[in-house]
Amino acid sequence: MKHMNVLTRRLTRRSKPKSGEPRVTELAYMAMMGVDIAGFGRLDPYVHPAVRASLYRIVGEAAESNAIPWDQPEKRREDRGDGFYLLADIGVIDRVEDLVVAIDAGLRRHNRRAPAEQRVTLRMAFHTGFVQHDEEGLTGPDPLLLFRLLDSKVLKEHLAESGRQSAFAISAPAHHAAVQRRALTAADYVEVVVEEKETRERAWIRHVP
Repeated sequence: MKHMNVLTRRLTRRSKPKSGEPRVTELAYMAMMGVDIAGFGRLDPYVHPAVRASLYRIVGEAAESNAIPWDQPEKRREDRGDGFYLLADIGVIDRVEDLVVAIDAGLRRHNRRAPAEQRVTLRMAFHTGFVQHDEEGLTGPDPLLLFRLLDSKVLKEHLAESGRQSAFAISAPAHHAAVQRRALTAADYVEVVVEEKETRERAWIRHVP
């Protein structure tokens, strides 16, 4: 990890922006997770607030049960209407599968009790990489890859075909690191190719019976 800190310092050493240039934060190497409510736009707008509240409760409880801070500092969590992204320290990779399993358990409990129109189905994606914030929000190729994974056709198809209440994709670099650290069960993942716009990257999707 020491060499990564050195690399980060080198990459973040930059002069102050010239007049008219956008201001950006220093690069930080972080874990990032995106969560999206599948089919949110097809729901009756009347139930949107209740469904969104359920999403935040389910993921928040799962995060806290895995010692992942939920009351994040500014710019570490951002709402995106039908979901949100969450940034966390890179050590979260050791608990990524536990987090996904806990979210899935929370979904099951919620969906058993909730009216049909308020049941939640989720797409989730995880990646690790360098992030920055400019004046408008999160920026950089690594956050972009996270959102490509989250919105990918292959993840949407997997969710529809599985009949499950959630689908989870993890980028190839993050998957490799998590397997090395024994943070996930490698046999539960299938390799896919994500092709979205200009992006063509390998990834892994969690596939359990």
